[in-house]
Amino acid sequence: MSLYSSVVPDARGRAPVEGLLAVPAEIRAEDGDVAVIEIGGAYVVGDSGCIPAGDIGNFRYFTNSLDTRTQGVDLVASADLPAVAPVLEAGETEPAFVGNWTRTTVTKHDPEALNQQRIVQLEDALPKVRFNATLRREQERWSAFAQLNYFGSYSEYHADVENWLFHLGSEIAFDVERSYKPMPGMELSLGAENVLDNFPDENPFATDVGLKYPESSPLGFAGRFYYARARYAF
Repeated sequence: MSLYSSVVPDARGRAPVEGLLAVPAEIRAEDGDVAVIEIGGAYVVGDSGCIPAGDIGNFRYFTNSLDTRTQGVDLVASADLPAVAPVLEAGETEPAFVGNWTRTTVTKHDPEALNQQRIVQLEDALPKVRFNATLRREQERWSAFAQLNYFGSYSEYHADVENWLFHLGSEIAFDVERSYKPMPGMELSLGAENVLDNFPDENPFATDVGLKYPESSPLGFAGRFYYARARYAF
């Protein structure tokens, strides 16, 4: 088990980041406010003429006016099962587990530069919990694996519209594959991803601008997928 972050965490696994670079919500240049726009005491569009005022409808800019704290834990475990049954004697069987928990919190921000929508996107747009559990089996020329994937709940603003926020539940996918090596260096495989044909929660705003499912779903929205693969290593 390990604590991690892009910066060195403290003794409790917290990783505070000050002055994080982010993009705020889109700002609309209304009539009468285009020629000179003041944000935080600085004129971002003025009388210099470098950007014709009449051509500005919406704009976004980078800002470092927020602080965040990220906490996370990675858990990785694997084992070789002993040959406790005759069926396991002639090969190798390995279960493995990889899990992650991450939480990001905006601890300080400038409300003039960062609205509630951007805060939610920074804190809740990705699942806080995700893991996969895998069982692999190899015996002479044959091998196989089965994998369970889990993604926790998350939130999405459909089409990046402030009033179209919806929350999505956890998602599960189950993958399997069977492989055979007919000769040294060659491997032939048949497999399926998302065998249970699961889909994410439906988008409640789909009738407004399309997209039946959330576009940010880690599960995707294509359902079950079969494949065949031939691989040769020189």
